Amino acid sequence: NSFYDHLQGQYNEVDNVNNSRQLLIESCDPAISIATKKAGKVGTSSCSIIGKFIQTNDDATSITSVPVVATKEISSIDESQSETDIINSMSLKAYAPMIGEEPNKYKLLWNASVVNDTDGDVRRFSMLLVRSPFSNVVKTYIAEGKKSLKDTINAPKAKLNLCIKNGGLTSKNMGVSVNPNGANSSAVQITPAGSCG
Repeated sequence: NSFYDHLQGQYNEVDNVNNSRQLLIESCDPAISIATKKAGKVGTSSCSIIGKFIQTNDDATSITSVPVVATKEISSIDESQSETDIINSMSLKAYAPMIGEEPNKYKLLWNASVVNDTDGDVRRFSMLLVRSPFSNVVKTYIAEGKKSLKDTINAPKAKLNLCIKNGGLTSKNMGVSVNPNGANSSAVQITPAGSCG
């Protein structure tokens, strides 16, 4: 399934993130409007691309992903904190144009949409995939609805169970789940037949 493959691909992109592209900012100071500044390469500044922020659109027929940048100098962060506190300390920003990219938009095929596995209503979600600067492990944060980065990081941990509703097709809906403890593409699973009706 292409939706399943796309979500798995987001993990692979975080695993293989490229920090050699140009950042359009002068400073990693989170108080500065990073969208309008200019600077050198990410790898030579205190900024680092460390993840992806993924959200459904309003009718859940597509998902958009943008790079996530740590705007705080990693060496200034207390690594004895919990993993979530470390991530919160990094002053994350999700903004594609600042690194010369358009947001990656994936539209589900055949007029399909993402729905709940229980009542079939439209399912909106926000998901952050971020690599810890100390453990080098990818962390998964999931929130219901379209939420900010901060709200997604601090949302209760729960598995994301989704169904892909086929638009006008006779085949059964397919189920996909994402494990909040997942550290790689295996966090995304196709759920057993019948889980989506």
